[in-house]
Amino acid sequence: MMNDLPDHRRVIHARTWAQSWRRADFDPIERWPRRPSRWGTAADIALALAIGVGLTLWIWEALAS
Repeated sequence: MMNDLPDHRRVIHARTWAQSWRRADFDPIERWPRRPSRWGTAADIALALAIGVGLTLWIWEALAS
């Protein structure tokens, strides 16, 4: 390949990989993130509800006194 270095030059330049850079190695579209699990989504919803209820009760108590 065009970006390859011979083995003896890789060691001299402190590069242990075969190529210097390839655009496809850093392309985020090639590896889509996994879909979150249902348990994770349910936990996020439960946390959001708990925060919402807590803030509502806190404001309710602050306005009542």
